[in-house]
Formats: sequence, structure tokens, C-alpha cells
Amino acid sequence: MRRFLHTLTLSCLLAPSMALPSLVDARRLGVVPTGDAGVVAELVRALEAESEEVLILGAGGVSTDADLRQAAAQGCDLVLFVRCLVTGYRIDAQLTDTADDRRLATETVSGPSEQVFKLIDQLGGDLARDLRALRLPQGTVAVLAFDNDAGAENAPFVSGLPQMLLTSLHQYPELTLVESHLVERGRVTLSRPEAAGRPVDAAELGRWLGADAVIDGAFTENFHVTVDIVATATGRSLGTFERRGTGRDLTPMAEELARESTAAATRHRGTRHTVAILPFQNHGETHHDAFVSGLADMLTTSLGQTARFSVIERVQIETAMRNFNLEMSGAIDPETAVEVGAWLGADAVVVGSFLRFGGVYRIDARMIDAETGEILAADSESGPEDAVMGMVDELGGKLVDRFHQRVSADAVGTGRLEVLFRMTRAEMGERPSYFHLCKLYVDGKYMDTGPLVDELGRWVTLFSHSLRSGAHRVQVVHGFASGHEWDGRMPLQPDSFDIRIEPDATATVRYTLKVGWFKDRYLYDSTWERDPSATEVPDRTGHR
Repeated sequence: MRRFLHTLTLSCLLAPSMALPSLVDARRLGVVPTGDAGVVAELVRALEAESEEVLILGAGGVSTDADLRQAAAQGCDLVLFVRCLVTGYRIDAQLTDTADDRRLATETVSGPSEQVFKLIDQLGGDLARDLRALRLPQGTVAVLAFDNDAGAENAPFVSGLPQMLLTSLHQYPELTLVESHLVERGRVTLSRPEAAGRPVDAAELGRWLGADAVIDGAFTENFHVTVDIVATATGRSLGTFERRGTGRDLTPMAEELARESTAAATRHRGTRHTVAILPFQNHGETHHDAFVSGLADMLTTSLGQTARFSVIERVQIETAMRNFNLEMSGAIDPETAVEVGAWLGADAVVVGSFLRFGGVYRIDARMIDAETGEILAADSESGPEDAVMGMVDELGGKLVDRFHQRVSADAVGTGRLEVLFRMTRAEMGERPSYFHLCKLYVDGKYMDTGPLVDELGRWVTLFSHSLRSGAHRVQVVHGFASGHEWDGRMPLQPDSFDIRIEPDATATVRYTLKVGWFKDRYLYDSTWERDPSATEVPDRTGHR
């Protein structure tokens, strides 16, 4: 017999609530470098500043299967193949007035290594042109030491650069040039103990030498840096980023490449799902056991080829099965499968079965969300014995397609759905209000049956469930209760709710059933349409 109260208001409120703690899966970036070690070191520092754990895997430069296997063994989900090529050299020179330390001119030359000596002659010609145009009082010029920004191996060359530039400038007799040994003597004389390690001021040194102007500058490399970020599991490139610049641009160049690489890594990790494929159950003859035990391995290969899945290795599955005292060939119920998946740190688990009837073979598989228990994908393949091997790949493809339809590419993480309900009655109302027992459906799939609602005026949490982030349609079906058992569907039902689950947040649906004098109706507080303090809205579902 249906039990009832003597009454019932309905408000539907969708609002974010307190954020839930998120579980962060530790991941590493592997780096396979080629070329200049200084560039790689700067890039690694920049990546670590972006909170990435970085592991240098060795030199290579081009993605190979061996590199990816090594990366996987070291716990790297992504690999950066970094190529740092020195494309040439650059010489910057500046002409400074010694009287007032004023910059008179700046010249730059750049080219490949085989043209460096020609570049020095070109630079000398450019500076001589500037000097003739300036008409210095005495026409006396001193060439000072140049900074070496191209690595220690180039120090001997850079130390000889002023002398080579002097040789080039001697081609212009109108200039009076201070010899290198006098420049060195002046540098030593002006160096003070208290200024140890600090270079002598260029203009001050020029005045000591009696020069109208001094020339100094820097020698540096031109770099072309390319970073290719590759997914370890699939070998798929997630993007290639490159920069060109000099040694003096190294820090900002590395920081930009690190930001782009970590952004690509974040996008990939946000849309990639870890899957555990559990052993399939054999419902056929025992001589098929060996084949069925290999089904999980074959499906692992099939699912591992898609960019959105990272499949847990068999040895880890076996460890989990032993931990749960499960047989590798026995039946695994969905609840246990979810527990195993959660223990493995998987986002989803795949369970399935194999059977034969007559000459036809069939393989079924379901992918279950390891946190929410939702069925993310389910499908089957059937055919004759000679088609069985191909059926596994077909089934893998179907699961991937179903998963893509079910879980959008921007679905990252999980949130929570809460459904709150209360019953009220109109003042002086005499119509009966029945006890309610409610069932929850999300995206058309049954999820749970809520507690018995047997009081008036009190908010009851009907459901609290984890859901994958993204858009969902929520339907609560109300039924009569006989004791604590379902006793048939009520004729008056609430609307379905289109909600959006955000990662690590709670979406709350609130509504009330009000029993009136002549009819009952559901009342909705606004969530996505109006202010939460909205009053009752017209009945949209009819009455009993």
C-alpha cells in the first residue's frame, strides 16, 4: 500500500559549490637534446620554473622508438626533442664619445662561420664610414676588448678580434689608431683593487688613452632552436616550436619555448585518459582460454594507438588483481572493476567477455569511469572463427568512437552533482502527499535510487554523484513508495535539467513539489536562467 503525507514546494537551483580536492598525477617531461648544451640547460631551467619535472634522456634530436621506450621506462609521459643549431655568428660594435660617454654609432654584422673574417673587414668599413662622418677633433680611436657571448671555446678568437679590427681600420689613413698594447696598459693602470672583477669604464679608458672615441662590443652566436613535443605512448607530435636569436637572447627565448611546451603538455594531459583493460571472461569452451587471456593485450595495442588514451601495462594489472585476490580468468563485476581501476590510478577500466554459439563468435566490452561508475562506452563484435583476430581491432575502434561521442575533448577531470528535494503543502490544504522514492538518470542512463522522502518542509539530498566534467542532462523520476520499495511511477514528474559539471566543483539541482488545494506542481528556483532568489514559476508539467 502506498504511504502518504499530508502535503508538499519545488526549487531548481544550479550553482557551483565548494571545490573538491583534485588528484594530480605525477608526470615528467623527458628531454632528448642535440646541439649547444648551454641552450638546453637554459631551457630545462625555464621548464622547471613552469613546475615541470624534467629528465635529460640523452642526445638524439630525432624521435625514435628507443627514445620513447626509454622515456616510458623513466616515467615520462611526454618527450621534448630539442635541436639547438648554431647558424652563424654576430658581431655588435658601438662607437662611444670619450668626452661625454655618448653613443655615437652602432654597427652589426652577421653571417655563417666561414664568413667571420670577412665580417670583421665589413665591420671595420662600416665604422670607418661613421668616423669620417663624425669628424672627430683629433681623429684618434681606440679599439677595446670585445665581450665573448659565444662560449669559452671561442675565447681565443674573441681576444684577437680588436687586433683584427685594427688591421681593417688601418686601411683608412685619416684615422689615428691607438695600438692594442697601449690599450692593455691603460686597462691595467685604471683597474683598482676595490673594483676587482668589474670592467674598466670604456669612456674613462679612452680619455686616459687620449682618444676621441672608443670602439667596443660583443661577439655572439646565432641560434636556431626547435622543440618537438611528442607523446610517449603513441609517438604522436603535439606541436613544434622554434625560435631564432643570439646568445644574448637565450633566457627570454628559452622562457618562451618553455611556456609553449608546457601549454601543449597541459592541453594533452587534460584530454588524455588512463585506461586499465582487465582480463576478459570466457563464456565459451575451455580451449579458448589462451585466446581470451590475450584479448586484453590485443585491445591494449588497439586503444594505445589513439591520442586520448594511455593504457596501463599488463604487469600492473596483474599486481592489482593479486591485491584484490582476483583470478586473471574469472568474472569481474563492475563495482570491483571500478575499485581495481581506482587502485591503479586509472580514469577508466575496460571489462568484457568472449562467447561462441554455433560457428559465430562474439566479443563484448564496456568502458567504465573509474571514479563515477558511468558507462563511457560499450560495444560488441561478432563473426566467424577466421575473423576473430580482426574483430578485436574493430571492437577497439568502436570503443574509441563511442568514447569520443560520450566524452568531449575538452572534458577535463570530474566534478560533482547534488540533487536536493523537498515537499511542502498549501496552507490549510487537505489533499494527501505521498512518500517519494526517486531514481536518477544521467544522459539517459540509470545511476541510482535515492532515499525515502517521508517528511514535509525539509530539504533532502536525493543524490550526490561524481560526474565527468562537461554538459549533462539530468532526470529525476519520482515514484510512489511502499515501505522502502518502488511502487510505480508518479504521474507528475519534474523537468529534466541541462547542467554543466566543472572540474573539482559541485553543481546543485534544487526543486520543490508543492501540494496545492486542487493540484500539485513542481516549483523551480532559477539557476541558469534567473536569480537564485526567484519566486515560483508557472507549472510546466501539468497535474495529476
